[in-house]
Amino acid sequence: MQAKRDDESSPLRMRTAQLKQQLQDQDGYLQNRRSRLVEPDKMAGLLKQVLGKNGGLQLVEMKTLPVSLLIEEPKAANGAGQSAAAAHEHDGQKQIFKHGVQISVRGGYLELLRYVSALERMPAQMFWGEVSLNVEQYPYSVLTLTLYTLSLDEIWLTV
Repeated sequence: MQAKRDDESSPLRMRTAQLKQQLQDQDGYLQNRRSRLVEPDKMAGLLKQVLGKNGGLQLVEMKTLPVSLLIEEPKAANGAGQSAAAAHEHDGQKQIFKHGVQISVRGGYLELLRYVSALERMPAQMFWGEVSLNVEQYPYSVLTLTLYTLSLDEIWLTV
């Protein structure tokens, strides 16, 4: 009985319990964030839907970007010929994947501004990557946006 009580109050057991609690807290945080983000398979449709509400714009190009890990490790650590995701499968840890879409739209400056504002006001959130604006011929410009969402799933549909 004494040995069992000593084992229950051992520093190693307490540290294990503390780490389990931290992991549970982090999982809760991640689930909360996931519920606010656009689901990867709905991202392209959502961008097109917002574009459809801005009649003065024209879709130039839309493409999905390859899925990648949110936090990449140096290539030397991955091993030759393995994807970053495959290299982490043996860890037993949940990995967060980054799913990106690059969209280019043409229109006047004010229409482009309304489109970007509509994307920012959406209840479902995305992470913004690169943004570029090129004037083709006044008054028309091409806006290229790179937007990302996060997921625990590596599976990613292409457009």
